[in-house]
Amino acid sequence: MNATHDFAVPEGTGSAAATPPAAPLTRMLTTLVRRELWEHRSLWIAPLAVAVLVAVSAFWIHTNFDSHDLERGWAPTQGRNAVALLTIAQWALSMPLYIAMLFVLFFYALDCLYAERKDRSILFWKSMPVSDGMTVTSKALTALVVVPLGVFLLAAVTGVVFTMLFGLRVSVGGAPFILSWDTLEWLRGEAAMLLLLILALLWYAPAVAALMLLSAWSRRNPFVWLTVPALAPLLEYMVFRTHYIWSFYHYRRYGIWDALGVAHTNIITKHGLHPFGDLLGELNWRGALVNPDLWLGVAVAVALLYAAARLRRYRDDTAG
Repeated sequence: MNATHDFAVPEGTGSAAATPPAAPLTRMLTTLVRRELWEHRSLWIAPLAVAVLVAVSAFWIHTNFDSHDLERGWAPTQGRNAVALLTIAQWALSMPLYIAMLFVLFFYALDCLYAERKDRSILFWKSMPVSDGMTVTSKALTALVVVPLGVFLLAAVTGVVFTMLFGLRVSVGGAPFILSWDTLEWLRGEAAMLLLLILALLWYAPAVAALMLLSAWSRRNPFVWLTVPALAPLLEYMVFRTHYIWSFYHYRRYGIWDALGVAHTNIITKHGLHPFGDLLGELNWRGALVNPDLWLGVAVAVALLYAAARLRRYRDDTAG
């Protein structure tokens, strides 16, 4: 009998009161997510370290504007150009944090279900009254909700801290560069980045679920097995002279951004800069959200996570 199911009281040996009461779903998920963040500390340490580096870079970053630039009107010291520059910088400063997040989530998804069998900690967790489905769900929530939203908030704070430090430095140094803060445009820029992040999480959820399924299935190093789908396009071309797999990979990588119309935005043009928040009106959000492939991918992700939970239930408790 799988130890992850609720404890049952044999007939005639006790009362139903002997059964441990089931914890509320939200409290159980919160505890399991906290376990993930505790066991996989790189999920928050890496983005936090990058955030600190980005913030303190305000002390040594240089501007290329001098007094002659101010006289000619080249330096964006005031007006809409200055606000637009600040919101674009807000987006640029968040990119290192999201890149770090991508790396740690990739390794986490590929290792989270394999590692617990390798170090045999699964024996302890399966003694708890928590189902395999709940465990896999908590890991998926960690990778697709908790860490991304945490990095989003961290990036927002980092951008504000960077702006404050940079403004303080240039004001003390007497540099001819004045920051123009606009709270409304800052909020619009953050809203645009949040929507882009949510759309990305929905679109790439099948990839995360597939990595978790591979982690649950692998009896040996899952990183080695990852070479099979990675080399599949090359093998297909060598054998059949076709590139269907590569076309599928390419579509699942860029398809949602084509539907969103990212390539046709006018944030940075030869005529000037526009606030990053203008993406709220420029992008085809409705077309992206009603894209059937987006929700088909979400359904596939749910199916893959279900398969990962079933594998975790019946797979040998050790990696062997």
